[in-house]
Amino acid sequence: MNRQLKARLAPRNRQQGAIMVLFTLGILAVLAIGGLALDMSHALLNKSRLQNTVDAAALAGAKVLDDSKDIVAARAAALAMFNGNAATAGNGEMEADVDPDTEVFIEFSANLEPFIDTTVDPLFVRVRVEQFTMPAFLIQVLGFEDKTVRASAVAGPTPTLGKRVCDLAPMIVCGDPNQPPDPLNPENFWGYNEGEINVLKKSSENGSAGGDIGPGNFALARLGDSTGGSDMRVNAAGGYEGCAIAGEDMPTEPGNSVGPFVQGMNTRLNCPGNSCGPFKNQTDIYPPDVIVEDQGSLLQADGDENITLDGKIVQTADDIPFNFDDYETRINEPSYDISPDSGGEFYRRNLTITVADCTGKDNGATELPILGFGCYFLLQEITQSGLVNEAFGQFVSECEASGRSGPTPGGGPGPTEIQLYKDPDSRDS
Repeated sequence: MNRQLKARLAPRNRQQGAIMVLFTLGILAVLAIGGLALDMSHALLNKSRLQNTVDAAALAGAKVLDDSKDIVAARAAALAMFNGNAATAGNGEMEADVDPDTEVFIEFSANLEPFIDTTVDPLFVRVRVEQFTMPAFLIQVLGFEDKTVRASAVAGPTPTLGKRVCDLAPMIVCGDPNQPPDPLNPENFWGYNEGEINVLKKSSENGSAGGDIGPGNFALARLGDSTGGSDMRVNAAGGYEGCAIAGEDMPTEPGNSVGPFVQGMNTRLNCPGNSCGPFKNQTDIYPPDVIVEDQGSLLQADGDENITLDGKIVQTADDIPFNFDDYETRINEPSYDISPDSGGEFYRRNLTITVADCTGKDNGATELPILGFGCYFLLQEITQSGLVNEAFGQFVSECEASGRSGPTPGGGPGPTEIQLYKDPDSRDS
């Protein structure tokens, strides 16, 4: 009897045993699949957080590098941004695992591709983290004890912004529509050449802008919805945040806005002689440049449209004792009139200005077709004595202005912005 019962029960036991094995395997499979989903989601979340952190660090470093040309300062800015973001809510695992002193790598290159780490005239900044390790959760059943992600980011200046540009100064210079930028001759830009000294805003004497646009028009731009002197003062000081697009029209600002314009522009040179009106005590909002040195004597324009310094005609930067090259030398030393720590800002004297087609215009209030956007270095304060209030600038190759590159960026001087690039040497970018 027992032998027969055992014989009948044996297949059932084997079947139950097989069911238990299959059940156990099924549970393990469910745990593995659930573990993969949970752990992969956890890893992807932290990968995104890490990528955002190195992106911000690279942008911060590139911004400081573009401003100061100082690798030490750029490295410190990138690291400070990384640490600041790592310490924010949700990034506790990153802060705990990634040692910023040994595991955050910051490199510099003069070129985007190939990216070669160098200290000689770098333009681009790379921030990378090779290993951010997190504990494994359910995938431990598959034998994994931890999981690792990494990230890399590169930031630097864009090519010339040829289409949409922001942060404009409220001035217009008249360009030659028959001399567009030529990639084979980058020195020429709508009739302007790098290093030239130009009158950016001609005297209001005789109630005109020197005849370029028309009576009562002082070559000032009406940016956005600005109305009157108060808005002109803010825009001239750098408070305009809108954009303009090449090919569209730029309205001019006729009438008596010259005084507020002068006051706003002179904030960039630390309000010499208290020439900033109501902005003289607002350096926290409209700071001066780090370097406010000028020629010693003031440039002047005579009735024949010659620019003179101490009675001698000047045409290019080589003809004056202090120009944009001297400015950059002072930054690289560094040798500041007003240090960044005490409120000075880099390149406040670099202006992005609308270059327009003034052909056939003879009106006080008009709209001018935008040819492009040029970069000028403000050479001296704008003095106002009666109707004499010229602004003088040196045409330079590049300046920083937020915006978006045109469909075929490059091909001549113009404004740029700092942006992120895909790291050419890493898939983790």
